[in-house]
Amino acid sequence: MKKTVLLLMLILSGCVTPQYRGYQGPIYNENFTTLQKINGISITLVPIGSAWTVIIQNNTDNMVKFLLDESSYVTTEGITQRLIRGQAKKIHSDMQQPFMPIPPKSKFAEVLIPERIADNTAWMIPPKPSNLEKSGKLYFTLESNGIKNIWIEEIKFTEVKCPTVP
Repeated sequence: MKKTVLLLMLILSGCVTPQYRGYQGPIYNENFTTLQKINGISITLVPIGSAWTVIIQNNTDNMVKFLLDESSYVTTEGITQRLIRGQAKKIHSDMQQPFMPIPPKSKFAEVLIPERIADNTAWMIPPKPSNLEKSGKLYFTLESNGIKNIWIEEIKFTEVKCPTVP
């Protein structure tokens, strides 16, 4: 009974390593810090493997364009990667992506992935930051009334220390 309760607690706390394509590696938490905001906009990030559900809330009275082709992810090694929509097929991943209009008082929500992992469902594998001392960054470019602004989000990775089940 105690082992069952402990196992259930581990599962609910997110400490069980996902078994995807034989993945047995460590799990990392992603802690987000907003470095640069845009007035009237709020962005929420929810990590999913090596991707993110991005929710952009337009609280302004103007139409806002989310310029995905001008947005990017910078790894902990400083390598810039283009962001693409989660449902983009690998064969289409190098094509130009249209902007996403976000009407006033509405929101955009979609899974975004780094282009390098747009291979089937490889983005579901947890991220493997090479340097835990450095942070990754997400840059989101939005345009309103012909003016482009950039929202910058820092990602600090911390390894999850999971207890072992006897």
